[in-house]
Amino acid sequence: MRKISAVIPVIALTALALVGCAPAAGTANSFGCTPTSAPGPIADAVSVSGEFGVDLKIEAPSAMNVTAQERDVLIAGDGPQIVSPNQVVTLSYALLRSTDGADGPAQPVGPVVVANLAQAVPTLDEQLLCAREGDRILASLPASALDPAVAAQNGVGESEGYLIAIDVTKVFPDRPQGTDVFNSGWGLPSVVRAPDGRSGVIVPDGKAPAATTVETLVRGDGAAVTADDAAILNVLGVGWNDKKQFRSSIDSGTPSVSSAGDLPKAVTDAITGATVGSQLLVVIPAADAASETADTMAPKDTALIYVIDVLGTLPTS
Repeated sequence: MRKISAVIPVIALTALALVGCAPAAGTANSFGCTPTSAPGPIADAVSVSGEFGVDLKIEAPSAMNVTAQERDVLIAGDGPQIVSPNQVVTLSYALLRSTDGADGPAQPVGPVVVANLAQAVPTLDEQLLCAREGDRILASLPASALDPAVAAQNGVGESEGYLIAIDVTKVFPDRPQGTDVFNSGWGLPSVVRAPDGRSGVIVPDGKAPAATTVETLVRGDGAAVTADDAAILNVLGVGWNDKKQFRSSIDSGTPSVSSAGDLPKAVTDAITGATVGSQLLVVIPAADAASETADTMAPKDTALIYVIDVLGTLPTS
């Protein structure tokens, strides 16, 4: 598969302080979501085949013109929908230059935050807006949608471009989903949630608690996470002393995975037994945080505050 130099870097999009039919572009579908591109004639000239999510293939006539962005839903899924760039997804895509007329092998991607997908393929994040888990999408990427320098570097002519076939294999929510839980703990940080699903932390001026403290802020209605699960998480980390954010899954574009080994034991222990959809607050005092080495982003000599959104779990192999 030919890649778009300088646009598709070799990136690992894998597990690793208020601080239906596709409607035309501009027309909301029955779920109130509006795709950024309309269906077009390219789908009639291109063949997309293979087992869903596993063996995705594109075949197209050679010397095919691509002059506009199009988006066709070839298989309509009925799973959760992508309505926010902050959602986490897994997918498989095949990329084919329109002048090749050859088969393009599939690339599995994720879990990854949707907004970060443009680093892999331009407009891929936009083409996923309104997609559902189980969708197979064919999209076109004309030269006009590329940075001119990138188009020139790759020798993409004015009427040329790329075809992208996408299988949306898993869609996670972008925020906790469940029932708010009242907590009576005194002197703990307050967690606020913005309309776009991001969480923020208000750190009190007093001292951090002397013992590790865990609170369930939202109790999700999903299954309980086991120690063997790979849970997909939004993680926000804030230092108590300087009240500064030191990690954010949404900002980095890569969600955390509970089995990756980059979170303190107190956090992974809190996740085990929590239900999918929950939001947890974990405060680790400085004395305990000092002996933790898993989170290399965490500051030293301070209590650590973690806000964890348990978005779901990956299928076990």
